[in-house]
Amino acid sequence: MSEAYNQEMDESRMKYYETHSSDTHYDLLDQLPVCNYNPVNINQAPQNQPEMVVQDLKEAFDLNEVQAEYVRYVMLKRGINKWMYARRKFIDLKHIVKRRMKQAEIDSNRFYIYQELNEKMQHIAKTPRWVEWPKKIHNSLENAQDRVIVKKKLDQCRGGQDGRYREILP
Repeated sequence: MSEAYNQEMDESRMKYYETHSSDTHYDLLDQLPVCNYNPVNINQAPQNQPEMVVQDLKEAFDLNEVQAEYVRYVMLKRGINKWMYARRKFIDLKHIVKRRMKQAEIDSNRFYIYQELNEKMQHIAKTPRWVEWPKKIHNSLENAQDRVIVKKKLDQCRGGQDGRYREILP
């Protein structure tokens, strides 16, 4: 990505937080025997399939098939399945844009449009996976967005150290 674009993202989206509030931190994860992921190793977990969520919940809480079907229904109702599908379509679109950028003549307007679009899509695609949502349900998107915490490994930040992480505002 271009340095100007990185700087723009640093200024507008990557405001660092030193602490986080108790209504967004997942304090109880340490008490569950099946929770062995953290912001450093979360990228090792498979993703992108709603049934993986159902299987994790069945294992953790010994759900029967009726309860598992209810989890599937809730995921459908809350739009989780839609966003997993949208993520797959976004990845397909990202590959199309990259391919068209390679086909466009360098220094043409079309090339620069695809290049800018590709940079923005790459930034979205490389957003860290550890995202903490508040436990409180907000009535407006503006209030809810202020409380979402994205944790990013420090080695992904400029001047960071491997194995540690810091919170950023998306």
